[in-house]
Amino acid sequence: MGEESGPNQPLDLVFVKELYVSELEHKHKLDSRMATLVVILSAIAGLLLYSVHAFTPGALWFNIVSVASMVVSAVLFFFAFAFLIRGTLGYDYGRIASMKEIEETFQRLQGHHRSYPDRPGTPQSDLDETLITRMLQATDRNRDCNLSRGARYYTAMLLMAWAVGSGLVAGSMVTVAEKLQEIKSKGEQMTNEDKPAAETPKATDQPAQPAADSTQTQPAAEKPVLPENTLFKGNQEPLLKRVITGEKPKPGGDK
Repeated sequence: MGEESGPNQPLDLVFVKELYVSELEHKHKLDSRMATLVVILSAIAGLLLYSVHAFTPGALWFNIVSVASMVVSAVLFFFAFAFLIRGTLGYDYGRIASMKEIEETFQRLQGHHRSYPDRPGTPQSDLDETLITRMLQATDRNRDCNLSRGARYYTAMLLMAWAVGSGLVAGSMVTVAEKLQEIKSKGEQMTNEDKPAAETPKATDQPAQPAADSTQTQPAAEKPVLPENTLFKGNQEPLLKRVITGEKPKPGGDK
């Protein structure tokens, strides 16, 4: 038959050590979760800032839904931030002595047993008993800290989830309104650009005008005319006749 554990049998050192280490590992996981929550809070803050900056008043229902979503998201954000701070600060974890301190204690126990050999126990058993006591104390304290931190981080995560949802509603509505405003502005711009072209009469609507004659821009040349009549004496008539008829003068004749 195997040995039965009595009520006064001490706890196993290995088992207690596993409990102590598991709570420390749980602490490290909570620290990692805290870093993730900080990133999520930063994203929510950026979403809220974008929604507030890009918000443009519109219809009444649009203003009510957008502003309400932003306000709800902001309130949830601040509550989540408060729970995150409460779950991070103000916790003191317990730890056992360092290896140097354990080694010094073991040496002192050896000297004590050499001085009092009649006392029960050994240096190793006394050290193990002390380590078990210290690890149990630290494990209880660390377990309470981890439970409290985990509960507050869980509450912060729920608040962040609702804050993200409200922020997405506000951000989506603001983004859609901004895109619609851009489309409307582009449409009005195109309408204004097309309006002068529509008011300008087409070339076919006006009667065709004859092209300007290039000769009208230059002064007309005068027609050649005969010289003015001249006066002559009677004895010069034969000479005028020869000029008109082209007759050559006879030698010794009239000039």
